[in-house]
Amino acid sequence: MKTEKFLFLDIDGVLNSETGHLFLNETFEKEDYKNLMRRLNFIEEETKKIKFLRYSSKRKESNKSKEVDFGNFVETRLSIPLSKIIEKHNVKVIGISSWFVGCDEEELDLISSCLEFPIDSYLKGCGGNGENRLKSVVEFLENWKEKNQECNAICVYLDDDNFFNLSYEDRINVINFTKFNSIFNGLFVCPHGRYGINNNQFNQIDHWFNLRLAENE
Repeated sequence: MKTEKFLFLDIDGVLNSETGHLFLNETFEKEDYKNLMRRLNFIEEETKKIKFLRYSSKRKESNKSKEVDFGNFVETRLSIPLSKIIEKHNVKVIGISSWFVGCDEEELDLISSCLEFPIDSYLKGCGGNGENRLKSVVEFLENWKEKNQECNAICVYLDDDNFFNLSYEDRINVINFTKFNSIFNGLFVCPHGRYGINNNQFNQIDHWFNLRLAENE
């Protein structure tokens, strides 16, 4: 039976962190606004620590915006290891981040360019709290299954929202939680938003795809 692998991806607090914000603050404090754009080029091209959603010679031609959105950035130390897992397992990435609110095809290309891996699609219910996002994810998977009866799914839900922390179990929609976890072979990975995804969680995602794929063979 064919197997499709999905990664439902939140971005803020997962692929960026408080460390990244502090790095930007320290960098910008050393420059006045007139030198800021030149400094951004150094940050992206020389340090290779940060990638902004709307910056660089390629992206600033977009009609969307020629200004830098300082809130929308990723740290390459976090995005690159995830991109390797996505490529290794041929994973379809579905956006569930606030980055995708009001998204269109052009914006989706910008986000994919910033992350340096393709975003297959995004969910309209990606804003709001964890319960709304999980509901949207389960509805997406149920619709997918109706059209792909012969396929199994292996899924990872990557989000810094503590909605899935057991200490908040009274907030969890048990039906959707169980569907995702059991019917769709789903794993919840929830980094701490202050630090972003860590090495153990990268290994956890990689192991999950390996394990579930072996079980389905």
